[in-house]
Amino acid sequence: HIYLFRRPEDALTSYYYFHLRYSHLDHVKEAGIDAFVLQKLDDYILHLESIICSGLDTTQLKVISYENLVQDTHNVMVSLTSWMDLSYSKYEIDKSIKLSSFKCYKKGKKISKKDILFFRRGKIGEGEQELKTETKNI
Repeated sequence: HIYLFRRPEDALTSYYYFHLRYSHLDHVKEAGIDAFVLQKLDDYILHLESIICSGLDTTQLKVISYENLVQDTHNVMVSLTSWMDLSYSKYEIDKSIKLSSFKCYKKGKKISKKDILFFRRGKIGEGEQELKTETKNI
């Protein structure tokens, strides 16, 4: 099992914008990002707890932070392939990174007839910039 996690404020900010893409969820926009994050925070925590309490050990579960993946992609991928007992050259890993980059995906992946991009920004720290101080301090 590979578990990729993101800082809660960034994950929930991204999740908020994902919800805004659907007109039947207009109530989300009306309530605002801070209300959405506060409403979803307990679910986020429960999800993390389910992974932590899964009973899987490090031979069964590889936990990777999105932030580390973005900031040190090559080394994270080397660690991941090693954990899976796979052997790839530096060239193969670098090519894989390039082809699966956020920039590459954002260019062409659509999710509906409206040509709405599935991928938004993928930047670290967006929650820090968008959420009110009171929300971030919870």
